[in-house]
Amino acid sequence: MWSRNFDRNREDVFAIQDEIAVEVVRALKGALFEAEETERLTRRRTDNVEAWQAYLLGVREMPKRSIPALETAKRQFERAIELDPEFAAAYVGLFDAIGLLNEYGSLSRAEVDANQWLLDAALLLDPELGEAYASLGLRFSNRDVAPFIFVRAFKKAIALAPSYASAYQWYGNALRDGTYRYEESLALHRKAREIDPLSEVINVNVAFSLYGAGHIDEAIREYEQIIERFPGYPFGHWGLGLTYWTESKDLVQATRELHKYLEMDPQALRYGSSLCEIYLDLDAPDAAQKCLDRLVEIAPDHWVLDNLRNQIALYLGQPSTSIDLSRATVGATGAGRYVRAEFFARDWEGAREHYAQQWPQLFESNLPEAIPNVLLDTLRVAYVLMQMGDEDRGRKLAQDVLEMIERHGQYLARNREDVIAHAVLGDTEAALAALRAVPATGNRYRWWTMRHDPVYDSLRDTPEFQTVIDELAADAARQRAELEAEGLMTVPGA
Repeated sequence: MWSRNFDRNREDVFAIQDEIAVEVVRALKGALFEAEETERLTRRRTDNVEAWQAYLLGVREMPKRSIPALETAKRQFERAIELDPEFAAAYVGLFDAIGLLNEYGSLSRAEVDANQWLLDAALLLDPELGEAYASLGLRFSNRDVAPFIFVRAFKKAIALAPSYASAYQWYGNALRDGTYRYEESLALHRKAREIDPLSEVINVNVAFSLYGAGHIDEAIREYEQIIERFPGYPFGHWGLGLTYWTESKDLVQATRELHKYLEMDPQALRYGSSLCEIYLDLDAPDAAQKCLDRLVEIAPDHWVLDNLRNQIALYLGQPSTSIDLSRATVGATGAGRYVRAEFFARDWEGAREHYAQQWPQLFESNLPEAIPNVLLDTLRVAYVLMQMGDEDRGRKLAQDVLEMIERHGQYLARNREDVIAHAVLGDTEAALAALRAVPATGNRYRWWTMRHDPVYDSLRDTPEFQTVIDELAADAARQRAELEAEGLMTVPGA
């Protein structure tokens, strides 16, 4: 079969595609090949050759995850729909492209929400379209719903489209980011890579799942291979930069990679803003502000910029400024979900109200459970509850976090959650023991919050606490000087 020739006219592209698909699967499965598989493999998506070509061009661009590539994909899917308004898969492609332009670029959440109908239309046109269920699972996983709901959507997607690599990728993402099931996530991402080994974003997700599971050396090797194999793919630099930033103490190499990412894809604000954030971890608020000013020129209303403004205000010890910013933006952009201004100002009533809007499940039960993917916020809620006299619920949440760290591994404590949990529970000795280990760990992510975050109040006057802060500040100054010598303390294009 492998040496057969298939000769057809251009107009017969679908016929030859169907014939090749059936012959390949029959050769691989032999006697196990069934008639229903023939039906599934040859089910026609569109009879319009030009619409199919436009769709394939869009699919080709999606894994690159750069803003130009995603915008090209969006245009191609729109063209496919224009050429064939009943082409269900093109609606799914357009839905996904719009969502990714929000995640990576400057498209607003409102624009994404306004296009939810695309997925509904796809399922109406083709209720058995596996790709649509994969996108439905992705939508559910981003909406804080119970995990069994997105699991069911992804499993249906895989049953209907077992060769659709993105279904495995997004399923793996949901398990990794929402439930800490890192090994299952890694297996799904490796399965996706078996199906589509040339997908840049799938390769990155293999690396990111290795990172999440604490296999740091493997993750770094994966990222380095991605950068070598896909030299035009910017996100490999971001992933490698994040790994150095949070695991190796090497802010110099992390900044080099994040700088390269923004240089390669200057419109990618959400992840490009990481460069501004790392400047704060280098104790360089002026550089962070200039970085923010540069991004404002690109998309002044993007929510990630509100987040950066809040971070800079908190770094400077100005929680009142951060409160004003949060009140002005939280309703429109959700920036308050990322920076808890009222909490830093020790406005417990305001913080409680603010948190209850974001995480109502932490307040609705007498025995609330920690939220796996927001352990730091869970601990801050615990602290607020205890400050307001709700000792039992606060202690329950803090103890949950400690148990999760013990069960899943120390890599869950990337925001020093172990230190905070012990401090919230009043175990100063255990908190200081965990704190003393901080400088030796690779994590430098938002270390400066220790200067102002109320969860450290019980530790702040101890000599050990000040020693750790001084050590981290000296390390940041040393690395900042090296980056200044390389000219990397300014944002690309500034």
